[in-house]
Amino acid sequence: MPKLNDETLNAVQGVLCAYGDAYGLTDSLEEWRAIAGSILSVKAQAEALVIRGAEWETWVEVVITAFQAQDWSDYVVSAGEQAIAAQVKDWRVALRHKVTNTLTAYVQQTGLQDLPIDVLRQAVVNILPIVEDGQVTRDEVAAVIDHLQAQFDWSLALKQVVDPIWVELAEKTIRCLQNDNLKVALRDTVNAYIAAYKPTLVEMGTSLVERAMAIVLANKGEFDLDVALDPETQSLIIKQVSFKLKILEASPPPSKTATEIVDDLQDEIDRYRQSQTAPSSYIPDTTTTEGSTSASVLGPSLGIGITLGEPTTLIEPPPDTND
Repeated sequence: MPKLNDETLNAVQGVLCAYGDAYGLTDSLEEWRAIAGSILSVKAQAEALVIRGAEWETWVEVVITAFQAQDWSDYVVSAGEQAIAAQVKDWRVALRHKVTNTLTAYVQQTGLQDLPIDVLRQAVVNILPIVEDGQVTRDEVAAVIDHLQAQFDWSLALKQVVDPIWVELAEKTIRCLQNDNLKVALRDTVNAYIAAYKPTLVEMGTSLVERAMAIVLANKGEFDLDVALDPETQSLIIKQVSFKLKILEASPPPSKTATEIVDDLQDEIDRYRQSQTAPSSYIPDTTTTEGSTSASVLGPSLGIGITLGEPTTLIEPPPDTND
């Protein structure tokens, strides 16, 4: 796996220091990792920085380890670092804005009166890849959930007038949730492939999930699936599954059916590689990853009840499509 180069490492640390100067940093390493991941996300979008697969989470750990090892008390942040820190702050606010408003529309569409924390967590994990095209690291996911636990008012959400843009995104989320059996089969197949072929972490990405989708749909009888997907829903499901793989969300051991078709998936990958006009990996520039873990990726600290906070008021659409 490519290493984080010194130039990028130093740049991210400088912006992290500028972020702390401008907005404050708590003693929480989870918050530091969330902010560092957001800095990398903003830099990736602004500078076409290529960060693939498990590199996102690994690079965040490298940044935080290096940041902790230095004394930043006398560091003077530059104007450029201050500007990027402001962009990162805006990106994080916009992310919460989009998730909050889509969740509000989701609650209205489903008629839910309340959600336990585990259901809230899964709702956020399903909404995020639909509302945000950029990379979101696992600690930023946890930070968004923490924010919603403290601020989201369920009773108010049921009464608010929601802009159609959020209703549309909520309907897309619901449409994907109606195909949960397909998503389970898809993740099952990818996990079985990982166990059997042990690809590199960088290779476990969106393109792998796309190949797995073709195999699962070709074997839907074996999975007891009765699905007919339009192209948009299929694409959204691939994004959701890829996102869950990337944030290392825990899943059960692969089923017998999935284990039996992993050779078909390898054949599909080989065919895809051979179909490319130029020699290349089947992996796109930016990919996702899956790890083997039996614990929730968002950690036990999130397993507490929802605390109702101040009313949620961000219901208007964002000022532009890039926030």
